[in-house]
Amino acid sequence: MEPVAGERLHNFAAQTRAFSLGDLLIADSCSRGHFIWRGGECPGTAGTDLLLLQIQGEGQAINGVRTMALVPGAIRVIDLADPYLAEDRGFRCLTLAIPRARLGAAAAGRPGGLVLPLT
Repeated sequence: MEPVAGERLHNFAAQTRAFSLGDLLIADSCSRGHFIWRGGECPGTAGTDLLLLQIQGEGQAINGVRTMALVPGAIRVIDLADPYLAEDRGFRCLTLAIPRARLGAAAAGRPGGLVLPLT
């Protein structure tokens, strides 16, 4: 994570509170503008067995081959086995990290980049 273009490093601030519930992790994060890049890794290494379900404000991101238009309150799915790129001007985000095996068939293929809209 690094500041977005035009932001100075000394103006950057971020905070994350995380809670472990066995093999699940819940995190509440907030940040000033930032840029995130995570390269795709081989499945089974460095946390790639996790899927993230996030509720966040507006913005755009790319996970694998899918571009995500983020709508406040919508749930987005991030697959940590695929590359991830996002730029935010400031946000608050709730995250649930779930082991891929916990979701069974629902996690088949590459679910990253899906956005589940509000109904």
